[in-house]
Amino acid sequence: MGQGKNKEIQCPNIILCEGRDVTSFIIYYLGFLSKQDIVFDSFQALDFGGISELTDQLKAFTKMPQFSMVRSILIIRDAEKSYVKAKNDIAHTCKEFGISNIEKPGVIYKFSDTTNISYLLLPSLDDKGEENGALEDLCLKLIKAEKHKDVANEVDNFLDVLRNNVGLDFPRIHKNKLHLMISSYDKYVDAKVGEAGQRGMYDFNSPKLDYLRSTLARLNESWQK
Repeated sequence: MGQGKNKEIQCPNIILCEGRDVTSFIIYYLGFLSKQDIVFDSFQALDFGGISELTDQLKAFTKMPQFSMVRSILIIRDAEKSYVKAKNDIAHTCKEFGISNIEKPGVIYKFSDTTNISYLLLPSLDDKGEENGALEDLCLKLIKAEKHKDVANEVDNFLDVLRNNVGLDFPRIHKNKLHLMISSYDKYVDAKVGEAGQRGMYDFNSPKLDYLRSTLARLNESWQK
């Protein structure tokens, strides 16, 4: 599947991801899904950059010669500090394309006569969570708990020591914790956030990814009816 800012369209179902880590995570998740069902081979993950770039990148994307083959678009971005603001940002982008009714994540809307669109927000990746946060929060929940719980407890203790005894502050503690978890194992130490999933650190069968999987399936089915 495609990755990075090279936006050569290769598949009819496109997932536009915020940043390299999200793109990488989705690529490896698609690889996992494709081993179970060939339909997921029809999806391609592309990096649209930062959220401030989404509107311009989507405009450029729609002008590409290969865009005529695109039948569905799924936007995935971090909610960060405000789930509501993230929703509103995506709604604002969609209004630039004449779509004024974008509201609930996971709902499929008409982008054009031949293309549908939807969106999901990390870390919840569902239509209920309204949870602030980012990819790293989701990854922490996907780490195989029984296998890694002792390391997770020690990482928490270590961060507490640095906070209480050294005076360090961790405004993005989910990122600190995840990277410490990843670097605690020789198997994962040189892996980026998405790559750790490819190497088996995350449970891609987790129910927390069920809504993402079902949304992908619905998007693929939506233009074949």
